[in-house]
Amino acid sequence: MRILIVYDSVYGNTEKIAFALREAVAGHDERLMRASELNLHDLEGAVAVFFGTPTHGGKYSEEFKELLERLPDGSLSGLTAAVFDTSMPEEGQGFITRKVVKFFGHASPKLSEALEKKGARVVSVDSFMVQGKEGPLLPGEIERAKAWAEGIVGKLQTGG
Repeated sequence: MRILIVYDSVYGNTEKIAFALREAVAGHDERLMRASELNLHDLEGAVAVFFGTPTHGGKYSEEFKELLERLPDGSLSGLTAAVFDTSMPEEGQGFITRKVVKFFGHASPKLSEALEKKGARVVSVDSFMVQGKEGPLLPGEIERAKAWAEGIVGKLQTGG
């Protein structure tokens, strides 16, 4: 099964999750690449694509914005996608930061919506938490990401 993992990373946290996903799907025909490198040819034959972005101001990254602008409408038709971001949790933040995170939200739902507009069938959306703006990832997030990817691939293998 051909699986792509397409990501952008600013502080390295989203990249760590992307590498964890690659490890989780090892044994398949997997490929890891930055969003800025992706072209339509890369998507040929892919059964699933994991798209990952950092969250900044509740939005997905500029690399993903540029990627979406490059992709023609309908170019992701028939593609199964899972979308993730790295974000700060609301819990454990000061009052103002907590309100900002709650107001702006996470990037993955917005990226998911944009990918669906291009034709993708998004089967799962998740956020992996970092401590503060720059990280590091919170304890257990790498393991949670691996389990998330394994669950998605398992469902695809059984026709789910």
